[in-house]
Amino acid sequence: MSMKKTKKIYIASIILLGALTLLIIFFTDNSASEGGEKAVGENENAAENMQTETVADSGIVWQLYDNKEEKFNLDYPENWTVKEDKDEYGNTIVKLTSPETMENARMESGVVEGETVEPVADVIVHYAPTVAESSINKANGYGATTMRELIGKDPNITRITEAGLNGVQTMEVIVSGEGDSYGKYIEKDGRLYEISFTYRADKGSLTEEEKKILESFEVE
Repeated sequence: MSMKKTKKIYIASIILLGALTLLIIFFTDNSASEGGEKAVGENENAAENMQTETVADSGIVWQLYDNKEEKFNLDYPENWTVKEDKDEYGNTIVKLTSPETMENARMESGVVEGETVEPVADVIVHYAPTVAESSINKANGYGATTMRELIGKDPNITRITEAGLNGVQTMEVIVSGEGDSYGKYIEKDGRLYEISFTYRADKGSLTEEEKKILESFEVE
């Protein structure tokens, strides 16, 4: 075979190889593009389902506390401790304590695992059938008959915001004491509710779990 003929075959082979390479690149890019579009679509579906999957993803199981007699309810993490009690005036108190607070109390008190310890709860709900019968009103002799009057008379309560809708009056407050605590007062049909967050000085410092507890809290 002549040198010229060999050279032509060599050049033709290079051209053919180049063409094949371009075809492979084209189909590879096109396939990747289709795969990318599919991935985006799947992520959009995942985002739509995120609310229903959040509990499983975070590892937190939520329970409903529903007090039908006093007409209020809230969601709380399953691993929190919930305790119902009555104060000296016969009004209901519901205490919700996180496992972290419980463990810290055990360590500070020196009790061994399995022994009973009762720290100050992370979240406390107070209920009174009327403002006049509320513990804070009776303890201080304020003689208040409305929530606004009660909060206005107590020097330890600072009102942040106030709102009313469909017969429900709500106030966000900061309660002073050994430390400031963020809370909410709600008055409906004469009944008075207070939900307070013992270890949080303002709404912005609530943990994600506490935010969800607050958001879920409702009166009937």
